Amino acid sequence: MSDVDRARLAEWVALYKELRGLLHSGVSVHSGPVHGVVAADGSDAVFAIVATGTSELYPPGPVRLPGLDPEATYHVRPLPPGDIADGNATDWGVPLPWWTPTGVTLRGRALTAGVLQAPVLYPERLVLIRATEV
Repeated sequence: MSDVDRARLAEWVALYKELRGLLHSGVSVHSGPVHGVVAADGSDAVFAIVATGTSELYPPGPVRLPGLDPEATYHVRPLPPGDIADGNATDWGVPLPWWTPTGVTLRGRALTAGVLQAPVLYPERLVLIRATEV
């Protein structure tokens, strides 16, 4: 294994260790290309946006983040190391306004209704996002 691959694997292992409690105790949720785990009290969540194939829509539409408290406010941001949206829109230099390390703060009601634009992904790719109550 190369040093680069070893470092990348270490990032994923560290993320798993950080999220282990949430992943093993939260509620599993699904909505179209999104699946994730939401803490029982709704205070924290991790979602994967998955492209299993080429979308019929370009760019892909907004995604719903199910299971969040509609009355709460959440800080939503890409979650490294799963934050690489490697679709062709990224190659063309057309980033999503919210796809930054600082992310965006929105109400749970908006997030569950589907206000976040999904990033363009190549088939068989995914990205991770985290939503934490503020």
